[in-house]
Amino acid sequence: MRVRAPGHGACEMRRVLGLHELGLAVTLLTGQLSSRPPDPCLSSDECAYAGYCTSLDGECVVASDEDCRRSERCHEKGFCTALDGRCVAGSNEDCRASQACTQGDACFLEPEEHVCDDGTKNADTPLLVGGVAAASAGGAAVIVGIVLTILQVGECSYVEEGIEEQDRCPPVLGPALIGGGALVALAAGMPMAIVGGRGVPRDELKAAPTVIVAPTGAALRWSF
Repeated sequence: MRVRAPGHGACEMRRVLGLHELGLAVTLLTGQLSSRPPDPCLSSDECAYAGYCTSLDGECVVASDEDCRRSERCHEKGFCTALDGRCVAGSNEDCRASQACTQGDACFLEPEEHVCDDGTKNADTPLLVGGVAAASAGGAAVIVGIVLTILQVGECSYVEEGIEEQDRCPPVLGPALIGGGALVALAAGMPMAIVGGRGVPRDELKAAPTVIVAPTGAALRWSF
């Protein structure tokens, strides 16, 4: 026959009561947390469009990647990563899951601007800038030349059959500007801009295969 030690039942009763009280406290705390009102920023237009879904000091801010993933810009442009208080493209995966990739060719992260693009860069940026500048200068010269041709006036003296005559001088500077400007724009500026602006793969993407997954299927894209 076992003999129960004195006070043993009282200890068990206190242990049961303690566990019961602990469970009740957890239940009450969970109920309080679940009844907390939702963040008002979650229903804002800024949250739906750009990920400003968390309240902070009376304002709606981007606080996490989760905020960004709620936004239209994440699904449309790959802006699914929080960085410095805004949503940006943070990885190739962000880009490839976006409509910009599945419905276009913006499937790669541009690491400096944190946007999605087609993975190319200008073949020669200085040449492109020089070409645009030359084409712009040539175009401006043509416009000025046209205006001067219309407005240029003056009198010229000449002798015809021994008699000195005076007549309006033919314009000279205007046509010269028109011809020179057109030559600079067409022969120099535009070819420079075309060659310099030609898209080539960025260094980190050269000869890199990319799997593009879309709702209608998948494709393999290879950049050279």
